[in-house]
Amino acid sequence: MTQAQPTKGVVTTSVRTPDDLASRLTAQGWRVGIVSGAPTKAEALAAIGKALDFPSYYGRNLDALTDCLRDLEAPTALIWVGWEPFAVSSASDWGKLVTVLSDRVAEEGTLFSALFCVGAPETDLPSL
Repeated sequence: MTQAQPTKGVVTTSVRTPDDLASRLTAQGWRVGIVSGAPTKAEALAAIGKALDFPSYYGRNLDALTDCLRDLEAPTALIWVGWEPFAVSSASDWGKLVTVLSDRVAEEGTLFSALFCVGAPETDLPSL
């Protein structure tokens, strides 16, 4: 049975592990980059560039991120685990970065998705 190919990218959170997400997306023909951690804007921009194998001229700033995301030639997903410290410690920078990712997802052309892994909910909590 052939799986339907996605027709639109997403920005979302997931309780799945990065490896599980990557495996599922790769099976559907997506190119996948995984970022782990990166608690500052500078570290996040560098990690995204490395995870998505951006060219050496990537400037590690939001404008350069926008440009390189637009240059993607295959459906691409960025999976990010451990993003929470950046989001909490630098909400303004986090918001700007998520805006760049969201704007790219909304663009026509080559598909792009950003998936933010979150811890699985506790299922064995004692009743109160």
